[in-house]
Amino acid sequence: MNRAMPATFTIAVDAPRHLIAITMSGFFLSEDVEAYAIALRKAHGLLTCPPNQHLTLADTVGMRIQTREVIEAFARQVRDPVLRSRRLAFVVGTSLARQQVRRLPDPEREGVGYFDDRSAAEEWLMQDAVSADRTVFRYRHAPASPTSGGHGCTGRSAA
Repeated sequence: MNRAMPATFTIAVDAPRHLIAITMSGFFLSEDVEAYAIALRKAHGLLTCPPNQHLTLADTVGMRIQTREVIEAFARQVRDPVLRSRRLAFVVGTSLARQQVRRLPDPEREGVGYFDDRSAAEEWLMQDAVSADRTVFRYRHAPASPTSGGHGCTGRSAA
């Protein structure tokens, strides 16, 4: 298969801050997802904090629209209780890929944030804010409404 944007990813472990930082881009095939899964499990082995107490930053700005099979495979990884982090921040692009990324975590999961800026995502991960246990949306054109405060979403109004 000829891919205009082949899959690439990097996974960095910042053990003192209990942080796994992931950057992903391109179009993934099943074998790319498998390689990613192996690398992610190795990265988890480098953490020094107790299980599930780490933070995850996933920069998906460079991701293209993925196949259903690839999204389902990534969702299984994000939802895996062994790999689950205390907080998970996604940096998302402005395309339809954003909608795919939002389907990855369990809809009932707390402690997930979506951002259009990597530094804002990292800042949110590192803070001990009261809102850190709720899902947070902070990106341009966020689906905000006057009633968004009641369900844990924050975002600039598009109006």
